[in-house]
This record gives sequence, C-alpha cells and structure tokens, in this order.
Amino acid sequence: MLALLICLAAAVEIHAVDPLTQANEAFRKAEYSKAAELFQVAAELEGRPEYRAEIWVKLAWTRFALQQRDKAETALLAALKDRPNLELSPDYYSDEFLALFSRLKAQAAGSGGASFRTVTPESLAALRSRADLAADPAGLDAILAELDALEPSMPQALLPQLLDLRATILERLGRSEQALEALGKAAALRVAQTAAGTPAIPLETIVEGRRLTAAGQPSDAAALMRGVLAALPSCGPALEVLGEAYLALARYEEAQAALRAAILADQRPDLFLSLGEVEIRRGNPAGAREAFRRAAELDAANERALAALGLLAAAGGDLSAARTALDAALAINAALFEAQVVRGQLALADGDAAAAVRALQRALQIRPDDGWARGWLGCAMLAQGDAAAAEELLRGTDPRMPTFTVFRSEALRRLGRSAEALALLTPLLPAKEAALVAARSSLDGNDPDAAARVLAPVLLRDPADGRVRYLQAAVLAASGDHAGALAELERAMSLPGCPPAASAAATNLRATLQAEALMQSAARPPRQPAHR
Repeated sequence: MLALLICLAAAVEIHAVDPLTQANEAFRKAEYSKAAELFQVAAELEGRPEYRAEIWVKLAWTRFALQQRDKAETALLAALKDRPNLELSPDYYSDEFLALFSRLKAQAAGSGGASFRTVTPESLAALRSRADLAADPAGLDAILAELDALEPSMPQALLPQLLDLRATILERLGRSEQALEALGKAAALRVAQTAAGTPAIPLETIVEGRRLTAAGQPSDAAALMRGVLAALPSCGPALEVLGEAYLALARYEEAQAALRAAILADQRPDLFLSLGEVEIRRGNPAGAREAFRRAAELDAANERALAALGLLAAAGGDLSAARTALDAALAINAALFEAQVVRGQLALADGDAAAAVRALQRALQIRPDDGWARGWLGCAMLAQGDAAAAEELLRGTDPRMPTFTVFRSEALRRLGRSAEALALLTPLLPAKEAALVAARSSLDGNDPDAAARVLAPVLLRDPADGRVRYLQAAVLAASGDHAGALAELERAMSLPGCPPAASAAATNLRATLQAEALMQSAARPPRQPAHR
C-alpha cells in the first residue's frame, strides 16, 4: 500500500568517517573507481601541502591501476607542486610507475628555474599580452607551464591575478572545469586577503555555485567550489554547495564526505537534511534516520525534518512512528505535499477512508495535476464506496502504475463493467492483486471456470492468504460444489486476510447443504412393508 519513492536497504549508523579513510578502505577492497573519487575529494579538502602531496600520490597510483595514465600524471604533477622534493619508496610501487614519477619530477625540476624569477604586475601583464596574441593551443600550453612554475614564488597579492589569467587560458583551451577551479581559488584568495580576522567566505562565488546547480550545471558548480576549497579548505558554505552539486551528479560518496565536512564547520538543520537525502540515495536508511533526527533535534519545529522522519518510518513499515511524525509536520505546515499523500495512504491502510480522502484532497490543492495524489484519492474514494468518483479519478493515472490499474478495475467491476475491468487486468496477470479482481469480475459475469483459471496459479503460490481461499470458495459455490465451498470457507476463516463476510457466507452454505439434504431425502420412495 505504501509504495513510496524511497529505496532502502539495511545499513549502519552515521559515523564521522573522513573521505581519506573511506578512500583507503575502497582501495583495500580493490574498488579503484570509488577510491579515486574519494582520494580526489580528500586532496581537495586537505589544506596542508605536505599532507596533500601524499594524497595526490595515492590518487595517481589508483589512476595508474585503472590504466588512466594521463590522470595519473596530473595527480603526480599536483603532488610535486605541493612538495617539490617528494621521493617515492621503490618498495611500494611498480617500476613503470616509478619511471613515470622520475620523468615528471625531472621535467618539473627543468622548468623550475622560472620560479625564481621576480614576479611583478608588469611581468604578469606581459604574460597576459602573450596569451592574447597566442594563436594556437601549443602557445597557450607554454604560457600555462610558465604560470605553474611562477605560482610557488608568487606574492600573495598577485596570486589572484595569476589565477585569473590561468582561467582565461584554460577556457580558451576548452578546459572549462579547470578554468572554474582557478576562478574559485582566485575569489577565495581575494576574500582571504581582506577578511581581517573575520571568516573568509566568498559570498558571490558561493551564490554563483548555487545558481549553477539550480541551472542544471552541477559539474561547473563543483569545479568552482573545489577552487574555493583549494584556498579555504574549511569554508563551510563551499563544502555545502559542493555536497549539493555532487548529490545532483549522483556522486553520493563524495557528496556525503563534503556534507560531513560542512557539518563539522557548522551544525545546521538544513545540512543534516541534505546529508539525510544523500544517505537515502546511498541506500543507508539508518544513516538517513540519524541525520533527520539530528535536524529535528536542532530545530524541533522543522517541518521538513519531521516529514522526512515520517516518510522514512512509513517506508520502513513503522506506521505508528510515521503517523506521529507526519501529523507533527503537517500541524506546522499543511502544504507539505508528499507528507499529505503518505498520510492519506496511512489512513487508507488503517481503514479510515474519510481521513484518507481529506488528506489526499489537501495534497491536490497543493498540486492539482499530480497523478500520484489523484490516483491515491481515487483509491480512497473506492474505499469510501464511491466507485464512480474513483473510476473517474483513476482513469487518467499512469498505466505503468499497476496499483492504480487494479483499483480502477475494481471500480469498474463495482459499476457493473466487468468486461472492461478484465481487459485492463489481463496484462497484469498472474500478479495476485490483479488476479483477485479478475476472479471477482469473472464471477460477476457468471463465468466460474474463467475465475478458477485465474485463481489457480495464485492459490499455488499463496495458499495461506484468506482472500484467495475465500474467492476459491466463491468459485466452487458458483460451480455448484456447495460442500467443497463450505470446506474452503472454513479453511479461509482460519487464515489472515479473510473478509468478514465469510462467516455469513458459511452460514448460508450450511443452510443450503441442509436444504439439499432434505430435498434428497424427500425424493426417496417410501419403503414397502415386508409381506409375511
């Protein structure tokens, strides 16, 4: 009944596991693609160059294992940039990987002379002029190499300008994500230079990241935030936007890592709500429940947290907790659409059709054209006995949703349109709910043989369902086997799901059998007296 949109699996409680630990564990399990993603996040979040270099090496070794040589080279160059004197132990890496590292280190050392040049606004302007005049990618790549060599000795006041120039060149080369990273870092450095003891938060860049995510460009938003975090590793708003961007990209491990880091900086209810959504997508209901609980604990009047707890409880089968949480959420904000729909489903499961109708009508006031709410209102109307209204509401629902098709078929059957009901149900057979309505429709059409054929596979699959046994009794009775029907009814009444009408039906069958017995005895000729 409660077919929610949350797909859940068994899971563990939330623990503050950092992305580096998760990456090491994934690598140990040979989950290299996952490990690479997490090493990337860990490197972006690490603000100390000496430690970040070690993470870059781990990322490079993982990329190498995935046969992504170009990405391995990029990671090794990043490691050498953070720690130019880096050495690798031959005990841990293959000869081919060590040869690659040695070659890149020699190249970096060969171009390192530029890092001792005196960098001035004039020299940057000269590089910018050269970039403007560069006519091919090779010329632009050469200027990029010079900028990389200049950066370590760049005065902090000029570093944002260098990054702006790098972004311009990267954009011309079609490397837009790298360009956005450079722009994000430049913006963060500018704010850091003027923060004067206050928290450095590049608000305009954060707003742009949110805009990009909302505009369907989460990859660009993530790149921009990675740039901010390269300069400000503990910037909570940037971590939050990064987590939201990764969530939109379905990169759930990275989203989880970013949001947990954001929570360490600022424990806000909305961050826990975002983390809970990520945990649901990861198939971790226990983690989602804990995140939503923490959000509600921080803000007892947070209707979104209460609604999320209620929806999660409903999906997990804890209907009592679901009712409590959803009622609390709706008391604060009756315009919570999904909460209203699920509250209607719960009322329907409780047998309170009137309450279900009220909740679902409120949901449709919020979203008048929503097929999900409209379909469940049709189900509630049917439970209330209004088959005509139910059929009208269910008629336009998505035919790919079999639950609504079954309910519409039942409405048609009650309206005396059994042939239409059977036509709708045929593609769904032999599913049990469809078979039960099909059997009733066949019985309504005085075709017990067809009803028996529909019920036969269901009876084999689920002989302990009282509804199935009850209908089998009806089939036997319609076929004239009253004794068999009574035996089937008595069996049905001992099973869960048997309709309350079974008791009265059994009484009627006993009366029928008694009448048949009397008729049989009355039809016998009297015995002749014996002659002496």
